[in-house]
Amino acid sequence: MCNLSAVQVLVGLTVATIFAAVAFIIGAAIANASWFGAAAAPGGMIAAATTTGSAIAFCRLAINALDAFCACAARSSPKCAAPCSSLRRALVAAMVALAIQMTACVVASLTAGIPVVGLVAMWIIMGALTAQAVLILSAMRFLDDLATCQSPPPPITLTPPTPTITTKPF
Repeated sequence: MCNLSAVQVLVGLTVATIFAAVAFIIGAAIANASWFGAAAAPGGMIAAATTTGSAIAFCRLAINALDAFCACAARSSPKCAAPCSSLRRALVAAMVALAIQMTACVVASLTAGIPVVGLVAMWIIMGALTAQAVLILSAMRFLDDLATCQSPPPPITLTPPTPTITTKPF
């Protein structure tokens, strides 16, 4: 049976880094809402962009691990083709959306230093990243399908030897 754990770990890391980016955006929005803290907001948005870039990297690694798993699983069971394809498409779409959101973080950092001006963009990006994380979490269903699609190995049956009874006359 093929090992799916690398894909599971990398998808989990993708989601975790997205939530870290959301945390940076919340910090930047709080800083931007203050007249005295607005100067720190661009740094928070750049940190969010960098963290989103890390999520893209983890997503790419998850796709690579998925491709390796699917190549292995295809040898044992054709039932794995559909969940492999579905999860791969979901991860590629997530990667594209994350790249757009990373660019939005960089652009938002340009106005983040002006108090209150960047708040709307920050909240929109934060909402989009949160929705993206939820969509990736919903793709975990495909991971469940992949965990069960492989044909189980044939069961090992242990049959005890049949004793032969011989009787001797008295």
